[in-house]
Amino acid sequence: MAATVTPVTPPEGGPALPGEALTRRAVIVATASIVAMTFAFSLGNVTRLCLNLGITAWIAWLVAPAVDLSVIGLLTGMRFLSLHGYTDTQLARLQRMLRFCGLLTMALNTAGAVGHRQYGTALVRRPARDSRSPGARKRRRGLPSSRPACSPGRGN
Repeated sequence: MAATVTPVTPPEGGPALPGEALTRRAVIVATASIVAMTFAFSLGNVTRLCLNLGITAWIAWLVAPAVDLSVIGLLTGMRFLSLHGYTDTQLARLQRMLRFCGLLTMALNTAGAVGHRQYGTALVRRPARDSRSPGARKRRRGLPSSRPACSPGRGN
């Protein structure tokens, strides 16, 4: 004797299911937390990469947010357009742009580790500082580094 479960759906415009509001809030909070942590991770990695490549500090801090905000804008825009009747064919160019931004984000976040031939760390943690980098040479000589005191690469 098998029991069958019938899904419970509230009538249109009727009261919500028990626990629905809590579940929605939990999903939104978890998603927002993941987005914030990913944004911070990307900001640290890409800024460190730009500084290691000799890019001016005030420009280095702008590279990661530009790419990350492009992804957020594309996702939001595609959702809005799909809710207003646009077809997948009409959204194809936006989907290609979103894939490109995703690949660009991954490339920027892993370039430092791959450049130091630390392939395993490219996926899970920041690369170890190269003792031959200009900042490491300055620290050995007792000179102040060109990085700010609270930069992500300092461990502060």
